[in-house]
Amino acid sequence: MLEYNHKEPVISIHIPKCGGISLQSVLKHWFGDKFFLHYYHHKKGEFPIKVKVKNFLTGKFKRGICIHGHFENTAGVGARQYYPEIKQYFTFVREPLEMQVSTFWYEYNLSQKDKLYVNGKKRTINYDIDEYLETSKPYSHVFFPEEMNEENFESVINNNYIHIGVLEDYQKSLNILAEKLNKPTIDLYKLNYSERERRPSESSIRIFKDKCSLEYKVYEFACRLNL
Repeated sequence: MLEYNHKEPVISIHIPKCGGISLQSVLKHWFGDKFFLHYYHHKKGEFPIKVKVKNFLTGKFKRGICIHGHFENTAGVGARQYYPEIKQYFTFVREPLEMQVSTFWYEYNLSQKDKLYVNGKKRTINYDIDEYLETSKPYSHVFFPEEMNEENFESVINNNYIHIGVLEDYQKSLNILAEKLNKPTIDLYKLNYSERERRPSESSIRIFKDKCSLEYKVYEFACRLNL
């Protein structure tokens, strides 16, 4: 994998429901005023403001900047779409089924409070967890800067990433990332979990997992990076 160049900008890709909100406070502590957020405002339909990274590509600064957020390619806010000049990344992934289930309950709870927005429009969820798993697709791949498949994902990760952590072993993954970035370790005591009313059926779980061959390969690869 890449060795971190502390004089160059780095992108922290926050894949939804993979601990990115909890990571924000850590990155803010590590990078201070060189830490920037990158989030599409779904309620207002507003795109992230682009950080002027040109000055940080000269190698004159003692430490580079970190830009953290949802770099979703399909929404036009991907890492390469916004910052093609930045060449180093890190992220966290999660067991694919758990990630999809967590996404459903997060959106469902927002919908129940009349607070769910997508692309500036209010959205209502009128389906259950089983229908969601059976009809939805895994989405983590749309946040990676390069297109991946089951043949090239290891080379894509090794050539672009400083580290990939896993939510299921978050503290250890964070400590490994800290070492690679030459930052102090920080203990996390609370992660952002969504409330759940029930488990999905076994049949809907099987249907969803059949769609996740690449996602499970990436997840298992990331798990090996954090042994």
